[in-house]
Amino acid sequence: GVCQAPTCNDGVRNGTETDTDCGGTCPQDCAAGRACGNGADCISGVCTNNVCQAPTCVDAVRNGNEKGVDCGGGCPTGCAAGTACDLASDCASLVCNVTCQAPTCNDGVENGDETDVDCGGACGATCVEGEACVDNGDCATGLCTNGTCAALCANGILDAGNGETDVDCGGANCAPCGLGEACGNNDANCGAAAPQCVANACQVCDPADHAGCGANQLCCDGGGAPACQNATTNDCTACADGACDPLRANLCAGRTCLCGAEAACDPQSNTPKCIVDQNGASCGCEVDGDCESGNCLGNGTCGM
Repeated sequence: GVCQAPTCNDGVRNGTETDTDCGGTCPQDCAAGRACGNGADCISGVCTNNVCQAPTCVDAVRNGNEKGVDCGGGCPTGCAAGTACDLASDCASLVCNVTCQAPTCNDGVENGDETDVDCGGACGATCVEGEACVDNGDCATGLCTNGTCAALCANGILDAGNGETDVDCGGANCAPCGLGEACGNNDANCGAAAPQCVANACQVCDPADHAGCGANQLCCDGGGAPACQNATTNDCTACADGACDPLRANLCAGRTCLCGAEAACDPQSNTPKCIVDQNGASCGCEVDGDCESGNCLGNGTCGM
């Protein structure tokens, strides 16, 4: 017989091979579990304790199906922008166009530091109600509650663009406003507990509320600080529709007239006036004009 020179396919470990027909100067690297001298001897590129290791996603070498070092190709970590890719899942941005793309705020996926798809984080306060958030700055509504952007009507801010007349109330979108809250001079913005809008505040009105006001005023305080409306005594045309005085609500064709509960409105007058001396001197008066005699006495009754 004749001794043969080592080859990389002779079925024995010889020459520079680190294991049978692999490693060393052989073109074939060794599989996991076979002997090696260094990573260059192994298919995985990883040689530990002179044994080739199987590829992992944490071995600091690009191996297996990875698209980059320990990223893509089934690894839980996506690859950085610029790395070659086949699938969106190969990329940290989840956007693959031949190479992994950098995150943007209009790529249709949640990436970068976004808190939801194309909103929050570096994209700013652009997440709408119901979308995920980390803090209030992620939300267009200005309120992040339990990781979700909450409604404008619950954000503690007066959003005029949402129709609110006071913080989180009023308008077509939010609940009605309560006692003392601003109502935009419209009863429709007030709730049942304080249904009248007086001096731009929701109030509760009853006859007792007028006690703290002057002779030429109507008052509606709802138990709080008085909010007195100015009016001209005895001149029905000067009283506003819906003024808070149920004792006078039906006088002067639905307008409120500032006169006593027993008074009526004289429809014959060119300028409607309240007449309080219809029953004689026993009826009260505030000014001489209340009396047919033209004489309102100091005790508040009409004289002769």
